[in-house]
Amino acid sequence: LYLEDVYYYTQKQTGTNSEQTYQAGDPVDLVGQVQVTNFYSEPMEAVVRTTLLDPDGAEVASTDTPVTVPSGETVTLDTKQEVKNPLLWTPDTPYLYTVKTAVIANGLGLDEVSTRTGLRWVGTTGHSGENKGVNNPEDEQILLNDEPIVLYGINKHMQFPYVGNAGTGKLQAKDAYTIRYDLGMNFVRTAHYQNDPDFLAACDEIGLLVEEEALAWNDTPNRPQHKYSVEQMILRDRNHPSIILWSIIPNEWTEEGYPLAERKALQEMAKELDSSRLTCQEENHNNTFVTDVYNRHDYSTAGKQNPKWQPYIVGEWNTWLGESFVIPGDSEDRKLDQFLTDALRQAKFMSDDTIDGFIKWDMTGYLTPNNEGKYGKNIGIWRCAGTYGVLKDPLQAYWQNDFFRSQADPALVGNVVELITEWKEDSDPTVYVASNAAQVELFVGDESMGRIEPNYLNSGNTKLWQGIFKWDNIVWSADKS
Repeated sequence: LYLEDVYYYTQKQTGTNSEQTYQAGDPVDLVGQVQVTNFYSEPMEAVVRTTLLDPDGAEVASTDTPVTVPSGETVTLDTKQEVKNPLLWTPDTPYLYTVKTAVIANGLGLDEVSTRTGLRWVGTTGHSGENKGVNNPEDEQILLNDEPIVLYGINKHMQFPYVGNAGTGKLQAKDAYTIRYDLGMNFVRTAHYQNDPDFLAACDEIGLLVEEEALAWNDTPNRPQHKYSVEQMILRDRNHPSIILWSIIPNEWTEEGYPLAERKALQEMAKELDSSRLTCQEENHNNTFVTDVYNRHDYSTAGKQNPKWQPYIVGEWNTWLGESFVIPGDSEDRKLDQFLTDALRQAKFMSDDTIDGFIKWDMTGYLTPNNEGKYGKNIGIWRCAGTYGVLKDPLQAYWQNDFFRSQADPALVGNVVELITEWKEDSDPTVYVASNAAQVELFVGDESMGRIEPNYLNSGNTKLWQGIFKWDNIVWSADKS
């Protein structure tokens, strides 16, 4: 007699879809599904004991549920425990509880598993069913614990130099720490496959929200393999509180290649396996919207594409592939172009209240057979699409990365004050500073060029969360370099 599988999720007692908003301190329910398998030759009477421990290890609740398991069969048992004064899991407060699940027969403990969980729930506002997402931008937002949240993140391949996808647990976790504490982001998409459990565990611990994507890129693999990948991804990883989105429709695959009926079946399967999370589809072909969240890949210079669908996130964005990817040794002009272009694109996203998230492509350079002429600059067969290089080193630490850091909470990334210039004779006389400070004063030698507040990309429909500081006509001179 043993535990085949355990699955836990949180519900507010008013009901996740209720119009009543959760109030701090309200009790919540920890709902569970426990599968018990009996290999004995006769039916077994047993008790499933679920014990919840708070982040300090103190017992919060314990419930015994009787179960009869026929010989050679698996029984699914539903459990529910009330949690009073819960510590909710959020990116800022990633509290982790532990659920100990034990199966006991004839007074003997036969099996036990420990499962980490976070008390949190995910939902959306606005319409549902056939009317969901259609021309209701003011109604449709992604909610975490009933609070609107904007997903500020980056895409991530799992590749590592020399070892490919076989990085150690510490290397996997380091990627999560880099995204959260170096770039100051709250979200990551695992393009284009399940990620290592050690990476997901680190995301749970530090409050990094995750969109986990099933294995798929255009028409690879075939449809039955992709369906299997979706199923196994959800079954393996549905206890991770950091995961709020399942990406279940293959990346950028057309409806001609993956028919609508099969897409709808994937949505139904995902909801049967895990009703506690949202689903999304990876789009750049304007296919029929069948999931909970519309995820558009946007390499244009405009803002939002196909705005009728809500909730709406930009699942990939960059300048058009190759136009401004930077590699070591590139010119100052090319680095500055990428900095300004990225800042403008992100300002458009940040200014649009109907966009619930924007996820940069890509965290690091990665191995690809695609050539330079088609998709931009490569170093050998490594594509330099990332904010970090193929060795996980910043391609331009004081350009693009520090722009992202300047938009983040100083509590995460520290104080950021970075000059966006190489300050040499042929440098552009317009000087930019990326900073999360309220004011910055620029000096050339001992002479002050003025203390200013953010004055670039700081208003209207191109307003960053934290504007950039800009000074004009700052002329290089040898004695002040």
